[in-house]
Amino acid sequence: MLQNFPLEFWIISQVVMDAALILVVFLVWRRFSKGPEVPKEAALMAVSRVLEPVLEESRKLAEAFDGQLTEKRAIINKINHDLDARIISLNLLLKRAETLLGEQNPSRKGGKQVHSDHVVDLQQKVVALDAKGLPPKEIASRLQMPLGEVDMVISLKRKFEKMSGA
Repeated sequence: MLQNFPLEFWIISQVVMDAALILVVFLVWRRFSKGPEVPKEAALMAVSRVLEPVLEESRKLAEAFDGQLTEKRAIINKINHDLDARIISLNLLLKRAETLLGEQNPSRKGGKQVHSDHVVDLQQKVVALDAKGLPPKEIASRLQMPLGEVDMVISLKRKFEKMSGA
């Protein structure tokens, strides 16, 4: 139920609770400073009884707020990852389309069609061959892909490795 409220509500609630807490402390201090002499232990007990529920509620709100922030960060990271993956796929498709439009003959060496492999499969093949230590020119030759596309897949893979390592 606490997760249904927006972030602004929790911030405003925290500010109101802080203001109320300050007001209570001020009123208790004013009352005890003007009233008859009360033993210090009794005054401290009275203040602690007043403040204890307020502090406990503040702690619960802070924990709920922290949980919501953690959940929102995880959602944002997942959305960013999904968007990056889609951008990579779109860039590869655009690059392939540009290459195909630039060529007169749609088939490559060995008679293979460029569009015969799925984009994700080609990406995985590029990554696998790069992991084996093959240079980008050799990968492009083996998979009959443009060198620029191979370079882009490799550089994006390294970018994701850096992001996941950070």
